[in-house]
Amino acid sequence: MPKVSVIVPNYNHGKYLEERLRTIFNQTYEDYEVILLDDCSKDNSREILKKYSEHSKVSRIVINTENSGSPYKQWSKGISLSTGEYIWIAESDDFADESFLETLVKVLDDNDKIGISYCQSWRVDENSKVLFSCSNWLGDRWKQDFSNNGIDEFNEFGIFSHGIFNASAVLFRKAVFNKISSAFLGYRFVGDDVLWCEMLWNGDVAYSSKNLNYFRLHASNTSGKMVREGVRLIEGYRCLRYFNNEKNCSKEISFRKKLKFLGSTWSKNLVRSSYDRSTNKQIFKEAARIDSYLLPRLVYHLLREFLIEKKVFKQQWAQKK
Repeated sequence: MPKVSVIVPNYNHGKYLEERLRTIFNQTYEDYEVILLDDCSKDNSREILKKYSEHSKVSRIVINTENSGSPYKQWSKGISLSTGEYIWIAESDDFADESFLETLVKVLDDNDKIGISYCQSWRVDENSKVLFSCSNWLGDRWKQDFSNNGIDEFNEFGIFSHGIFNASAVLFRKAVFNKISSAFLGYRFVGDDVLWCEMLWNGDVAYSSKNLNYFRLHASNTSGKMVREGVRLIEGYRCLRYFNNEKNCSKEISFRKKLKFLGSTWSKNLVRSSYDRSTNKQIFKEAARIDSYLLPRLVYHLLREFLIEKKVFKQQWAQKK
C-alpha cells in the first residue's frame, strides 16, 4: 500500500497535463500512487490521460461521461478511491518541484498531530514563466517555516486568510479528512476554504517556506469574471455563516475582521460590476443573515462607491465636452 495518493482532477487542461504529470512522476519521493480523473473534458485531455494507463504509478483512471459541475466532487471521488495515508490534490494546470513530496511527507511523518502540511507557491503564467512568489500576498510570518495548533490557526487566520491559495501546495492526512463533514461539496468556488478550515479544527498545521509549487494563472481560471465574483461573494457569506453556526465563531476577532473585509472590499466590486438584480438581492440577503451590523456597513460602502463612480463619470464627461 502506497504512503501517498496523488489525485489529479482534470477538466479541459490538456495543454498543461504533460507538464503536470511529468513533475509528479519525477518526484524524488517514490512511495505513491496516482489517480487520474477527467470530468468530461472537451479538449484532448482524455487521450493524454489514456497514454499513462499502463504507467507503474497510475492505479486508477476514471473518465466521467457527464460533467460533475464541481471540482470538489472530483476531489472527494479521488479521495474515496485512494489507498494512501496522505493525500495530494495535484490540480491539473499546476506543476511541482521534484522535492515537493519528499519535503512535505517528512513533516507529516515526524509529527502525527499535523493534519495539513503545505508549502509556498510560485505564481506562473500560461507558458510556465515565474511571475512572483505568492508570499507577496502574505505577511512576515510566512517568510519562515512554522507549525501551529489547528484551532489556534483557524481563530487567528482561518477563513480566507489561512495562507493556502492553491490545493496543489497541500499534503494532508487522510485520517483527518475522514473526520470532517461533506459541507465543502456544497460550494462552487470556496469549497477549498471550507475544507482547509474544517481540517484545522481536527488537526494541526505545518508550513514550509520553500517555493515547491507552481500555481498557474491563465484565462480560464482568473477570478475577475463578474459572474464568478458574484457567486464567490455569496458563497463567502455562506461560508462565514456556516462556521459561525458550527463553531460559534462570532465572538472571535478574526471572524469580525472577515465580516468587515466582505462588507468593504468586496462591496466595491458590486458597484463596478454588471451583477444582475437577482444576484445583488441574494448577496444582501446572505450578508444580513450573518450579522445584523454587516448590512448597514455594506449599504454604506455601496453608496460611497456609487458616489465615487458618479463623480468620476461627471469628470470624464466634462473633459469630453
